[in-house]
Amino acid sequence: MNKYIDKYLKYKNKYLYAGENNKKLKKITPQTLYKLYNTNKKIAIFNTLDNKNHFLVPLPFDNKNKKKYLDLYPTKESELINNNYDLIVFYCANYTCPRSHTFATKFLKNNPDYKNKVILYEGGLFEWSLLSLLYNEFGIYNVDEDKLLTQNELLILNKNNKHWDENKKDPKNKSYPDVVYETSKLNPNWFDNLKLKNLTMNKISVKLLENKNCVVTGATSGLGLQTLKTMLDFGAQHVTGTYFNDEKRANNVIKELNKKYDKKRFKIIKADARTEEGNKLTFNKDKRKHKLKLEDKYLPVHCVDINAGIFGPASMNTKHVFNINDKDYDAVMNINLRGYYLGVKHFSQQAIENNIENASIVCIKSIYGSTGSLFSNIAYQMSKHGVMGLVRQSAIELARPNELLKLKYPIRVNAVSPTFTDTALTRPMLNNEKIFDVISDSNTNGKLAKKEDIANAVVFLCSELSGSITGIDLPVDCGVLSESVPTYREVKDLNDDGIELLSCCGNTTE
Repeated sequence: MNKYIDKYLKYKNKYLYAGENNKKLKKITPQTLYKLYNTNKKIAIFNTLDNKNHFLVPLPFDNKNKKKYLDLYPTKESELINNNYDLIVFYCANYTCPRSHTFATKFLKNNPDYKNKVILYEGGLFEWSLLSLLYNEFGIYNVDEDKLLTQNELLILNKNNKHWDENKKDPKNKSYPDVVYETSKLNPNWFDNLKLKNLTMNKISVKLLENKNCVVTGATSGLGLQTLKTMLDFGAQHVTGTYFNDEKRANNVIKELNKKYDKKRFKIIKADARTEEGNKLTFNKDKRKHKLKLEDKYLPVHCVDINAGIFGPASMNTKHVFNINDKDYDAVMNINLRGYYLGVKHFSQQAIENNIENASIVCIKSIYGSTGSLFSNIAYQMSKHGVMGLVRQSAIELARPNELLKLKYPIRVNAVSPTFTDTALTRPMLNNEKIFDVISDSNTNGKLAKKEDIANAVVFLCSELSGSITGIDLPVDCGVLSESVPTYREVKDLNDDGIELLSCCGNTTE
């Protein structure tokens, strides 16, 4: 890897870049910037680009330290003046980008008293995305999406911020090359041989869903939205995402997706997963053509992630079997169980009608569909246990071709069971610091599950890599369902009290 970094530094130092146009301004390295995150000084780190949604952050980055780090990122120039910062760091795209230089020069002209407080981080988003791919200490946070960028998204950000014209032959007229993409030209097997934070970038992985049309129900927030994006990232031909309640959020999601993906590759629709009408609109070939106005090649649906659901009552006085309100119970069961049944039903009907090969259904279950918990409620538990019954029974019914049923090709049906992760469904609880600490520590590995890992599990079960898998429950649970009492945390508490024999199984010699 060092030779690629050396190539990058060679170009950076040899050819003219924007930093040489303003030698009066102080410069800062990414290593020094990293150290500033934990200084006692009052620091502002300012993105001078028009798109201010990407922030540079150290890892780990979670609910505990999110506010601390985001406070470092003002988004308006007026905030720089009014908050009496000890140090202001300007950054933009990369070394060839003059934006931070011109912005800093103008800022100092209007505010000369800040002369000794302004510093440039010239490498910008290009260099930071590269470092984020190479090292676990770095990351980039998208404030609009409220998430750290995935490895694929970091690669895209890296390429979009290179500002290098590949068509110019004279090296003096171009900046340093984009390390990731340029070195891949020098060595075609570079991606296969290089492990960037366990990154998989071979051709098979990025096209797992090539030529497949997919559906995600409940696709405008949380796991549904993450899965929709991941399907597109893994080459899905088209993804239809459904929602029902929040039209404003749906419109914001469409705008967000338009920035990254070809608008022909996705469709966000209002469809009630609890009803026949909503599911016909989502899956029926004629409805998709005449109501949704989709092209013919997008009409058949090859795989579905049935995700839309609600948690239900959380108050101690309204959630148990003896005190739950019947309306609350019905509301949970209607979406979490009836909605899932209708999704499996209508997807299967169109898969049979369209003679879909390698059709796949994934139902988002939950660890609470395998266990009980006082943290949950009776309706949610029953609905998620019911989902597993739906998965197993339908997997058997659809497991082999059947001429009498006009089932030409098998349809696989599986479940994915997440443990607690940071989504819109759980955030009201996890925003409480004490609850966050208890929940994350209750997971065997001491952390919340990542949305990306759950979405990747869905993509795997939708892809042909899982061709012989049907009727299973795939936990993405940080080890929870494999653990018995006493739990990891409880044993640790006992060991901390000096009771060493309890770390295993007691004295067995007597």
